[in-house]
Amino acid sequence: MFKKSEAASAPNMTRLQLSRYEIEQRRRRYIVIGSVIVGLVTLGLIAAAVLQLTVIEPGRAVASVGGQSISVRDLQKRMQLTQNSVAGNAAQLSQQISQIRQSGDPSSEFLVSFYQQQLQNIVQQGTAEGIAQSAYQSMVDDLLVRQEAARRGVTVSAQDVEVELAKSIGYFNATLTPFPTDTAQPTVVVSGTAVAPATSEPRMQPTSISSDTYRYELSKRVANLAPLNYTEQNMRYFVEGDLYRTRLQEKLGEEVTASALHYEFQFLRFNVITDAVKAADRLAKKEIRFDALITETNQITQPLAIGNGEKVEWMSEDKVRQQYGPEVLDVLSYKSIGAPTQIVTSSVTGGVYLLVPLGRETRPLAADELTQKKRERYDAWLNAAREDSAVVKKEAEPATFILPVVRTGAEQFMQLYGSSALPGAP
Repeated sequence: MFKKSEAASAPNMTRLQLSRYEIEQRRRRYIVIGSVIVGLVTLGLIAAAVLQLTVIEPGRAVASVGGQSISVRDLQKRMQLTQNSVAGNAAQLSQQISQIRQSGDPSSEFLVSFYQQQLQNIVQQGTAEGIAQSAYQSMVDDLLVRQEAARRGVTVSAQDVEVELAKSIGYFNATLTPFPTDTAQPTVVVSGTAVAPATSEPRMQPTSISSDTYRYELSKRVANLAPLNYTEQNMRYFVEGDLYRTRLQEKLGEEVTASALHYEFQFLRFNVITDAVKAADRLAKKEIRFDALITETNQITQPLAIGNGEKVEWMSEDKVRQQYGPEVLDVLSYKSIGAPTQIVTSSVTGGVYLLVPLGRETRPLAADELTQKKRERYDAWLNAAREDSAVVKKEAEPATFILPVVRTGAEQFMQLYGSSALPGAP
């Protein structure tokens, strides 16, 4: 059977009425089709916006380091972790300051001042912009370290990570060296005198927690990271990064020269040049020896001290430059050994000096100075790597991607600690 058309089924319509009816039906169909198209376009725009916000934008690269990208998603996660760390450090310091103040010990004011300065530094990092920049820089540095470590053959194994993680919790699974036992030794007689044998000195061993306690503490750490969308795998990645940094520092430290030119000398430092001129004149006329002049000058305290002096035992050239100034280092480097120098004004201390060089030798650096040199070598490498635009390519400002939760947290943090971090705050 044939289906009758809608127009033909309309009863009792004149030709004019039928034409109008068809036009109206056509118009309605167009409206329905248009509405459907608008709806589909709207849904498409909404879907595109959702895709942009949840997939494309989070996956966008903020920067690339040696060809490895840092995504918006990962940066935002690191911002939350960084903010959590900053807040935790501030809370810990604030608690320590409160406990010291409650003790009422006047001698602890220096310690309070020290902690207060540390808290002030942390608070300055707690702004939303500070959090964003810190998170960004830590991610860049991590990639720089890993890439340089790979170039230099520095490796970190999964076992290394496990050992370091366990150690940080207090679990020492490795077999410990037992305490040495003292075995009774016969007394030795030397030239008629009884001499007791030397006894061994026991080595302190770390006390290890049980494996069950380790697993429990490890699970707590993982649980604390869960609200920040970090897993145990992420935690191990951070531990691995710390190991890479430590081992790279050691590798770079091998490039540091362990010795340097050292100076031994005597000095007299005067507050005003007129006193220095008088002292230099007495030395030139051989009226007094330099060591005697040091003793005499140190004893003058009334009505005011005029200066001070002493003998310096073998100081490296870097330390001389830092502590006394390049002007002092200059005269020590070429003036005759044992002869007083001319008057020297230090740009570092502001004092006026007379010196007697006593010796110049290349000697091993002290342990603390060598450690500092190695740290400076690492810092110099890292700063240069950060500035290498061929390696570190910044695509966008980190502050552009601050999450609302991070911004709100920063505002609350500043309200809580901003005023308390000021010097002398209660």
